[in-house]
Amino acid sequence: MLAWSVSMSGYRVSFFKMLLSSDGHPFKCLQECIEVPHSETPAEAVDHASRTFEARHHVPDWTLHADMVEVVGQIAASQEDVWSPKVASAPPTRPER
Repeated sequence: MLAWSVSMSGYRVSFFKMLLSSDGHPFKCLQECIEVPHSETPAEAVDHASRTFEARHHVPDWTLHADMVEVVGQIAASQEDVWSPKVASAPPTRPER
């Protein structure tokens, strides 16, 4: 039996610009995705990510480059945290008859 460990912390904040496709349909275009590993609330994560976005793009307000923000909560701290089996892997064995 495998026991998987998932260590969760933080949020992923994505900034999108709404654009029109060539046939006139609106779609979300990702401008940047910022991971905020240590945040108590989604609002705190958005605040931190907004300041980071503004600094990286040299703008006083993130809404000059993006129209909306999406927050995904409780992201894994690293890929190792997502798939870390508690038992050692071994090659499959055939049951004896």
